Amino acid sequence: LVHSPTYEAGLLRRRDSALVHPAKLARALARACVAAGVEIFENSPVQSIGDGTVLETPTGTLRSQRTALATNVFPSLLRRNRLSTVPV
Repeated sequence: LVHSPTYEAGLLRRRDSALVHPAKLARALARACVAAGVEIFENSPVQSIGDGTVLETPTGTLRSQRTALATNVFPSLLRRNRLSTVPV
């Protein structure tokens, strides 16, 4: 239950719902990733994606064994994902 002047309506399902703060969740996930040895490159515009492990940026090339792509408010760089994601 949330008592807030900024929320006027909502739906509560006691068994399968949760309310999270998106920014706090993103920061906590980033901390957990960094603690596990993941390098995060924010604000890095990717111009093209090779086989998923080679990313071309305006200032260089990034090579890795695995890549997680977060698009923020932009459409996905992968055409096959564009119709299944909604930038918010």
